[in-house]
Amino acid sequence: MSPRHVVFATHFLPAVSSTIRFIATDNTIVTRTITALESIPVTGSLFPDITVGVLDSDVPASISFAKVFPDGWESKIPNIESSRLPAVCTDQEEKLLIRQAYRISPVQLNGNAVFTAPSEIAYSTFYENLVSGDSGNPCFFLINGDLVLLTVWSTGGGGGGTSVTAFKAEINAIMTSLGGGYQLTEIDLSGFSTP
Repeated sequence: MSPRHVVFATHFLPAVSSTIRFIATDNTIVTRTITALESIPVTGSLFPDITVGVLDSDVPASISFAKVFPDGWESKIPNIESSRLPAVCTDQEEKLLIRQAYRISPVQLNGNAVFTAPSEIAYSTFYENLVSGDSGNPCFFLINGDLVLLTVWSTGGGGGGTSVTAFKAEINAIMTSLGGGYQLTEIDLSGFSTP
């Protein structure tokens, strides 16, 4: 999310003062401590299921962070429901898995991100259903070498969670409230033409 902020599923949180470990591309381990947490208020039985944490100091530049979609991204990315774009995610065993995006709803339509098992044989080798304990792990699109954070897991099976993009304003407000001097960074889609 930023060099100072991390995101979790509200229903599966680490405690304040927990240690978070990051691994740089050269295998250097960087540790930081969560100093505060703040959640988006839940309006349904579970959703939105997003909590932002602030770290005791910035991670170094060798640790990259995920970006988010800009407003109007839907006009640059093909219809998710018909194209079922592949997404990468992790589970509690830190395996990198693939699934297909089924729906990424705006906040007016519940703000959820829903995924399914891949329909393509080549991807199915890298798919497993999500199970209890996988909550809070991230799911991304990989666009031009950048990770775009879609959600953190709230539900099992193909996977579902709160759309980070749908709740950008709330997340940015929490990041400001927690301090650290950062806001979400949007991926540049200006090179993408409208389909």
